[in-house]
Amino acid sequence: MQIEKYKTESTVRGLVYTFESVGEKVIKKMVVYSEIENPEDIGLPFDSIVYNLGFGDFNDETGELDDQIISRNGDTEKVLATVADTVNKFWLQYPNASIFFMGSVPEGEKPRRTRLYQMKINRYFSEISNIVDVVGYGDGEWEDFINNKNYRAFLISRKKQLF
Repeated sequence: MQIEKYKTESTVRGLVYTFESVGEKVIKKMVVYSEIENPEDIGLPFDSIVYNLGFGDFNDETGELDDQIISRNGDTEKVLATVADTVNKFWLQYPNASIFFMGSVPEGEKPRRTRLYQMKINRYFSEISNIVDVVGYGDGEWEDFINNKNYRAFLISRKKQLF
């Protein structure tokens, strides 16, 4: 994918990334990877190495990620390409980890973010499926990702290198 990305800054351990979204306004964004201690809680084997990908705006007051804000800053493609780029950087330090993600649902809203993520996976599936395995969670179980099928969550794993 040759989509323009923002420059990111990260922590030494590669678990937190920040960048500025520059659209109608300048918004500090944050991507946080946190290990899921009990992967069986999300239907995965207990010995899986899984990290949750959290993404949203940086809250200046709390110093934390706020994934409930809807920014509408006019640069969705570039922001999502930047988040995807952090996945590659994360895997440099945690190559055996799988990444779990789903869209947060602000109170009173429909699950639009999960739908947005699914649409982007659909659009770029032929490219991303060469480097990652994608599975979706729907109907109470994990399955290999099927284009145009609705899922509630996603899990991606790096394809193993043959040499």
